Amino acid sequence: MRKFIIASIALGILGAASAFAQMTDDQIISYIKSGVASGKGEKQIGTELLSKGVTMDQLQRLQAKYEQSQGQGQETISAGTEISSEAIRSKAQSATRRTAEVEEVASAKDPTQQVKGRKTRTIFGHDMFNNRSLSFEPNMSLPTPENYVLGPGDEVIVEIWGSNEAHFRQTISPEGRIMVSQIGPIYLSGLTIKKANELVKNAFAQKYSGVLGEDPSSQIVLTLGSVRTIQVNIFGEVGTPGTYRLSSFSNVFHALYRAGGVSTSGTVRAIEVIRKGKKIATIDLYPYLFTGILKDDFQLQDADVIRVPLYGKLASIEGKVKRPMYYEIKDGETLQDLIDFAGGFEGDAYKPELRIMRQTGREREVNTVSSSRYSSYKLETGDAVYVGATLDRFANRVEVRGSVFRPGVYELGSEMHTVKELVLRADGLMEDAFTNRVRLLRQQDDFTPEVISLDLGKIMRGEAPDVTLVKNDILEIQSIHALKDLGSVTIEGFVANPGTYTFAENMSIEDLVLQAGGLLNGASAVRVDVSRRINNPYSTMPTDTLAQEISFPLDHNLKLENGNRFLLQPYDIVRIRKSPTYKTQTNVSVEGEVAFPGSYTILNNNERISDLISRAGGVTPHSYLRGAVLVRRVNKEESTLASATRRMLRQGGGKDSIDVNKLQQSTKYTVGLELDKAL
Repeated sequence: MRKFIIASIALGILGAASAFAQMTDDQIISYIKSGVASGKGEKQIGTELLSKGVTMDQLQRLQAKYEQSQGQGQETISAGTEISSEAIRSKAQSATRRTAEVEEVASAKDPTQQVKGRKTRTIFGHDMFNNRSLSFEPNMSLPTPENYVLGPGDEVIVEIWGSNEAHFRQTISPEGRIMVSQIGPIYLSGLTIKKANELVKNAFAQKYSGVLGEDPSSQIVLTLGSVRTIQVNIFGEVGTPGTYRLSSFSNVFHALYRAGGVSTSGTVRAIEVIRKGKKIATIDLYPYLFTGILKDDFQLQDADVIRVPLYGKLASIEGKVKRPMYYEIKDGETLQDLIDFAGGFEGDAYKPELRIMRQTGREREVNTVSSSRYSSYKLETGDAVYVGATLDRFANRVEVRGSVFRPGVYELGSEMHTVKELVLRADGLMEDAFTNRVRLLRQQDDFTPEVISLDLGKIMRGEAPDVTLVKNDILEIQSIHALKDLGSVTIEGFVANPGTYTFAENMSIEDLVLQAGGLLNGASAVRVDVSRRINNPYSTMPTDTLAQEISFPLDHNLKLENGNRFLLQPYDIVRIRKSPTYKTQTNVSVEGEVAFPGSYTILNNNERISDLISRAGGVTPHSYLRGAVLVRRVNKEESTLASATRRMLRQGGGKDSIDVNKLQQSTKYTVGLELDKAL
């Protein structure tokens, strides 16, 4: 029975997604075989597999596959211990819970999350490793860099062509060497690819001729095959401290990504790399975040230690900057550095000076720093910088409104500083401008509004002195139409579109009738009534006359019979009457035993039932005159009376034998008729 033996503890701890391409099933089997043969333990094999991209689902699938292949004579891979899929899943879930608990405790103890007056403290750069699309994983497809340092576990390929041809592929042993037939051991560990090439050429010169010299007949090149994995310890203020197996191509950024990134209390500007007990580098992430250039990018080596200390100094900047938040600062960095970190000022920022709130240890103090000191003002931890906005006011603005061709805001300066020059700058006055009296709105020094009346007509003609403008002056030029009540006219009666229309000068009756869509069929042309308001602005005594009415006839061309035009005035009401002879047809119907039953039009007001029967050809011999019925429709008044009666019965509240709600109003009713006598 085939079984995979992989350390459950390693699977639980390293169950996170790997940054490398996933291995195939055959590659996993081969790797386990070689690992068991070389004496590696379960934990080491499992850790290495997961670091190379093997997922938990893939391991479980292969476990089930080889359990099903039991008894088929296939080779068994075993190290003496069996770990089932259930155990793997259980260990992985336990590790996930432990990781969540650690993160919860770390978050609760993080002092940066409890800031008075703020919900959270966001420090620039801490979210760099939270982006799952930015893993900093090395590109395994690139050519091997010449400065790559070889070590045990690296596979090297030696190609020889020319007068001599050969191909060698070996893995550097734990002792740091490769063994070449007829040459012996070649020690490559600790050498760069460039130096290793030189060493290999000198070594192979003992076996092949024409390898060295200015014009060698044989070429020898050493390249890198499969790369080794290295073990890096990461501790301090990171998401998940621990030991990680990474590709030898990995850098510090990828290592931090694998460890969950920098925690909220960690530094992003003083990350330490320790090798063999000595600090070899201090990495600052800000240059990369601001420029995109990895200045501190170098190759990690086996047993390197990455330490992330607590953050040092913090300063915040708020207000009119492009990226307001907290920033980590180093000793000697200035206010200008903090402004650059925040992306610079916004367009409406007040730049001449900034306010800084500083913690002195006992109390706070406010410092005002002018722009000339931005580059020299040293920041301290806890400094809070505020960038205010420019004042919402103008130093050289004037405005013109109303009847000019280009109203709007203009610059007050040497080229334009008077009322006349402002009007000319606005392309002059419109034809409807009322220039006898315009208003100049001015704001005094204490912001009290002031109104100055001007005769703009005289100023424009040079008959009055021009007026000098000051900032925030507003010149208002009214239109003559705005100062005059144009009014409206109303037309009622037999026109297509009765209603109210805007009054216009020289508007006549026929103009209004045409605007209302013309006369309707049945309109009377012999009498048109116009009611007019009594308006005498110079009257000193009241009058009993409320309105004036004018009546006159129209001809077929909608004009007065005498050929004159009757001009309307504002608020006139025109009424087009219905012709006295205009009647709509009223129909009745005769049904039953008559010669010609059907619908008939009433011809006159005194037409009787006997006349209608006569027009219908009289009754037939089979008619029963005493049984004749006259059915009549309920008119509007009768319907209103019936509704009022039912409402009164409901409000009575009595328990009558008749249910009022069951009384249905009919649209018709019958009238008693003695047709035999009528005929």
